[in-house]
Amino acid sequence: MPYEKEAELPIIFVFTLVVNLLALAVLVRMRSSCDTLDHLLVSILNINDILTTGIFTLMWITGWASCDAVLLEPAFCGFFGWIGSALVVWSAFIIVIMTSFRFLSLVKPLYYRTQVNAGKVIRASVGTLVFCLAFFLPPFSGLTARYRIYEDNHICAIDFAPGAEGLLQRPFIGATGVIGCLTVLHVALCNSIIVRTLRKRNAIHVQPEVRTVANDNRSGFQGKRRMFGHVTLVVSFVYALCYAPFVIRLVFDTITNLDHQNNTIHSVSMSLLFLSPLLNPIVYGVFNKHFRLALFELLRGVFSRRVCRRQEQANAGSRSTRPRPESGAAAVDINVYMTSSVAQSYNLSRSGLQLHTARGYGILAQTGNNVMG
Repeated sequence: MPYEKEAELPIIFVFTLVVNLLALAVLVRMRSSCDTLDHLLVSILNINDILTTGIFTLMWITGWASCDAVLLEPAFCGFFGWIGSALVVWSAFIIVIMTSFRFLSLVKPLYYRTQVNAGKVIRASVGTLVFCLAFFLPPFSGLTARYRIYEDNHICAIDFAPGAEGLLQRPFIGATGVIGCLTVLHVALCNSIIVRTLRKRNAIHVQPEVRTVANDNRSGFQGKRRMFGHVTLVVSFVYALCYAPFVIRLVFDTITNLDHQNNTIHSVSMSLLFLSPLLNPIVYGVFNKHFRLALFELLRGVFSRRVCRRQEQANAGSRSTRPRPESGAAAVDINVYMTSSVAQSYNLSRSGLQLHTARGYGILAQTGNNVMG
């Protein structure tokens, strides 16, 4: 799995977990105002990234704290390696589903509006998850290499070396690489068609000499299309950057029947693969206007609450250190009730309360012996 000379993955895990938890808080905040299929898919992708990162972070903490004693347990290593590997691949399938639905919404809008709904999105997501879980069951049977420990990173995962033990290890790794390459090609092809379609539609516009409301609306639509096209290009680039090196490496390793993963290319490709959960909130969130507004509101609310809490603590401290008046024979217990305004000045004497200037509707003053109006 990762390159065994450097433990680079734990740093990625911790930072990715923090970023995805923040993204989840923002997605929950904007759920009531942005209930769309795209928001649903981004939420599913975000939950998957949190689960994936959380599982590998848990393995790293457990392995580091126990000096890999817990990871040496076959049941623990096999179960968490199986779940973690399946979730990593499922993230790629979620992006494939998201790209496919965006393709349909632009190229075949009528079909998208009448046939695509939240139920089909959930069924497609659950179906690909079941496929990923079933696909990574062979290591339990002994037909392929069993889930192994990567000691420097303190994690358990599948052995991606095609030349490792197991009768079906080489075909299994080869199939993984081929399926991965097909997903990369699918995402790249759909996104290229989306960008080309948007450019063709923007090329058909009214003459700019005549300024009308229709022209202004058309310009606004063209701006949104250009923005959508830019985001699509970024999505395609990030997906290819994270997944293409890894799956292409699997194909080449299968051809050469490599029996180890100790080359630098293995470390780089694996690090890029685990970098995908970190980049997903940026690509699918920050480029979304509603997501940015919800993020700013969340951060502003957290900052405001911290400032108010500090001010309350400071006020409580000043009240506790304020000196109290001395008690004695001349001390007078005064309760003043003012209904509308402020008394400008008053003097206390032994005999009572004298008012010099007061504005308001009524003042009630009680002294020790007399009541004055």
